[in-house]
Amino acid sequence: MLLSLIAEESRVQAQLIALRDSTSNLELAIDTATTAAALTRLLENVRKKEKACRNRGTEARPVPALAEVFDDVVQLVSSRRDEAISNFTHEYGRARRSSNGAYGQFMD
Repeated sequence: MLLSLIAEESRVQAQLIALRDSTSNLELAIDTATTAAALTRLLENVRKKEKACRNRGTEARPVPALAEVFDDVVQLVSSRRDEAISNFTHEYGRARRSSNGAYGQFMD
């Protein structure tokens, strides 16, 4: 009787050890599959972003350097300022020549 109980207990322990090993292997397989799926998703995201970067490079026009943009703005403002000064002095001189009245007597 005691020997049969010991034999039964040994058989149960062997089954539990086999079940533990199977469970451990199943856990490793699930971890491997999860890791593979995550890496695949990451690689797909990288490929999409690389493709978007390549497409953006062909579609986008180059942006000039800020210094060049500001140089152009400075030149435009300077030319407009020069035109305004020239126009003002031309009109002022014409008005002065035509009036010879109140302003002419103080300017001579």
